[in-house]
Amino acid sequence: MSPTKSSWRQNLRHWWQDMKWPVLIALAIFSLVLGYVGFARYAAARGESPTFLDLLYQTLQLISMNSGSVPGPINWQLQVARFLIPALTVYTALSALALIFSKQMQVIKLWRIKDHVIICGLGRKGALLVEQFRAMDMDVVVLEQDEGNDWLEISRELGAVVLVGEASDPDSLRQARVDRAKYLIAVMGDDGANAEVAVHAEELVQGRTTGVLTCLIHIVDPQLYDLLREKELGDQNQSGYRLELFNIYVRGARLILQSVGDRGGQVTPSHILVIGMGKLG
Repeated sequence: MSPTKSSWRQNLRHWWQDMKWPVLIALAIFSLVLGYVGFARYAAARGESPTFLDLLYQTLQLISMNSGSVPGPINWQLQVARFLIPALTVYTALSALALIFSKQMQVIKLWRIKDHVIICGLGRKGALLVEQFRAMDMDVVVLEQDEGNDWLEISRELGAVVLVGEASDPDSLRQARVDRAKYLIAVMGDDGANAEVAVHAEELVQGRTTGVLTCLIHIVDPQLYDLLREKELGDQNQSGYRLELFNIYVRGARLILQSVGDRGGQVTPSHILVIGMGKLG
């Protein structure tokens, strides 16, 4: 599949996720109005004068397909409404059943899951991690607080279990089965929230007798990094829990310096020009 076609389908899926219920509500109102007008015109053609409530009742009966079968010629408004209203009803019911079934399957999967990866934060870093771990056929649980995050549906399609909630909340970590996880990776945009995840995870795996939870925390602030670094070194001998810190900007800068220094025998430049003093600079 070409990138253009894939992007078009992805944009269409995102649009439908955002506009699904407004579109369905608009179609429902439109079809009910059509049904009302259709029954009114049908009655007028037969010389009948039903009341407003009679017409409304007949229109609502189209939902359960109890009033659409009428004798004689049928005007186009009633013809469209008597098919559109039941179709919308069936689609809505199936969507609700699919949602309930999906949630129940998720509960069952979480009940059985073991040695999985928990990813806290579904930004670009988190989404890339989900993709890579799923490519390795590892079970993945995602914790993300933003229910409107575009990466949530993509993660579900990749086979990850998605939980919407605060990753720094101990209840969310319990629900993600942190007590049975192999890796916990916190890549949220807030250093404080990432640090809270590490603290709560350590508390929740106390007494773990099998396996080790490796907690990888992304920390950008140098002072907080140094503070947690002492804890990281102190946790090396603790059974059931191991803390590891990382900073993608520091590691990225080091890789750049290594590539500049290792030029395969070529002359190394006498100085390096850095443009921009962002986190990587």
